[in-house]
Amino acid sequence: MKKNLFILLVTMIVFSSCNSEKKYQENMRTTIYMMAEIMVESMEQTEKIVNIWETAIYENKYNGKYCRDFNDALQDFIPKIMDEPMVRKKLIDDVNNIDVKMQELKKFPSKYKEAFYEMAELAPLVKKIAENVKAPSGSLLTYGEKQAELSNEIMNRIDVIILKYL
Repeated sequence: MKKNLFILLVTMIVFSSCNSEKKYQENMRTTIYMMAEIMVESMEQTEKIVNIWETAIYENKYNGKYCRDFNDALQDFIPKIMDEPMVRKKLIDDVNNIDVKMQELKKFPSKYKEAFYEMAELAPLVKKIAENVKAPSGSLLTYGEKQAELSNEIMNRIDVIILKYL
């Protein structure tokens, strides 16, 4: 009787542990894909911002009309894109969810300790690339370069996490 109870307990612990690891891995996968989508959306909007910025500087135009200052064009354009439902979901709602997801991932199985810390280093980079869309800074040239460098770093880290853990 004790032997059967012991086997049952060990089986339940092993099954629970495997289930817990699968659940954790799925949560990691969801979080990493959300971060990748934020990065992609950020770069799409960065391209639009650079185009608006460039046209306002070199052609003194915004929306086909005369524009005396590129800052006026950006101050008009950025709130409009942030009101678009898909942009809002990715660059505001999903960015805000990163902290929630990372809190959930804090309760990691021991085998995912390193994965958690790699994701914890990735999260601020993803937030930063999205923040740079909401509040571009620097010059036209440095803004685009900074976003491209950040995008490359994010994608490299995402690739490593996917290859190692997912």
